[in-house]
Amino acid sequence: MSGTPTKPISAANVLNSTSYAAAKSSSLIRALFEEGATMRAVHGNEVLDFSLGNPTLPPPKEFVEILAQIAEKPPPDLHSYMMNIGRPNTRAALAKEFSKWHDIDLRAENLIITCGAAAAINVLFNCIITTTALIK
Repeated sequence: MSGTPTKPISAANVLNSTSYAAAKSSSLIRALFEEGATMRAVHGNEVLDFSLGNPTLPPPKEFVEILAQIAEKPPPDLHSYMMNIGRPNTRAALAKEFSKWHDIDLRAENLIITCGAAAAINVLFNCIITTTALIK
C-alpha cells in the first residue's frame, strides 16, 4: 500500500538524533520519577511518588461535581491569562484559609501563586538575595 510507513512511527525515527538524545536524557527529578515507576511495578501501591506531583488517588467527588458545573456554565475569564502572581480572588481565598489554619493575619497581597516549586524557589531567592550577594 502506497504511503504506508515501513517501520512503526516512534520518537526514535521521527526526531533527529540530537533531539531524540535530548528527550531521552534525564534530569534528577525525571530519574526519581522513573525509579518510582519501577519500584511501584515491583512493590505495588505501597510506593508513594512525590517526585513530580503525580496524584495517585482519584479527585474527590466534590471536585468532579464542581468541575462539571464550571464546564456547564464557564465563567467569562476561564481561558484568559492571569496575572503573574495569581488571580486576586484565588489569592484572597487562600489567604483567608491560611489565616484560619495558622491563626495569623495573612492578606492576598502577601501571596504569590506559582506553577510549581521551582518557580516558588526562584521568587523566594529574588526576594531575599541582592544582585551583589555572593552565594557560596
